Amino acid sequence: MARKKKEEEHENLERWLISYSDFITLLFALFVVLFAITNIDLRKLRQVSKSIQFGFATSGTGGTGAPSVIKGPAGEVLVSGQYKEEFINYEELAKARESIKDALLPYIKMGGTGFDVLDFKLDDRGLIIRLSANYFFNDSDASLHPAIIPILDKIAATLKNMNYAIRVEGHTDSIPVQSPIYQTNWELSSMRATNVVRYFIDKKGFSPGRVSASGYAAYHPIDTNASESGRAKNRRIDIVVLGKSHVRG
Repeated sequence: MARKKKEEEHENLERWLISYSDFITLLFALFVVLFAITNIDLRKLRQVSKSIQFGFATSGTGGTGAPSVIKGPAGEVLVSGQYKEEFINYEELAKARESIKDALLPYIKMGGTGFDVLDFKLDDRGLIIRLSANYFFNDSDASLHPAIIPILDKIAATLKNMNYAIRVEGHTDSIPVQSPIYQTNWELSSMRATNVVRYFIDKKGFSPGRVSASGYAAYHPIDTNASESGRAKNRRIDIVVLGKSHVRG
């Protein structure tokens, strides 16, 4: 009986089409991803870049110039229901800083080095008006010293016309408080900030929903607590104009 001839195996010459198809699919996906990455809001990107450049240009004290910042519509991220998230308008805050600084120039010169009493700073929170607790509060006491009243009046005159939220922060040095009223520096720093807020509300007519108080004791120092000069700088009240918190109009 004759054997059947073994059928020849035919090579599949079209297998390359499968790999080619996979390659085209991956290439298409790559272009979709690249398009999505590049499709960003260039206006917001430029605005962020300007804000960062301004922040570096105005770090520290002094300086009157303020580079222009691109102004655009605010975002819609709400803060506590009453304020809305925005890019910081450093140009507006710098103008407020100079206005307050000019009004308070006689008090700034009270200090031996020029800024022992008052100082100003722009950072990623907004405008910070820094008051030395050494001049405006008695030791271990949170009552407003009469010397601070005219200063608060001039600060309030500028801030009341601005559409920003304000946080008053109390700070102490690391030396434990010696007081029958305040057991720790937490209570002392919080009450000092609270008394400033109450003055703004009760005497200057600020909306209670616009201002807040915080006490940080010795845990947000701006200098060393190992020396008396450093501790003196750490004893302070910071009035922070929150540049990202516009009152909803």
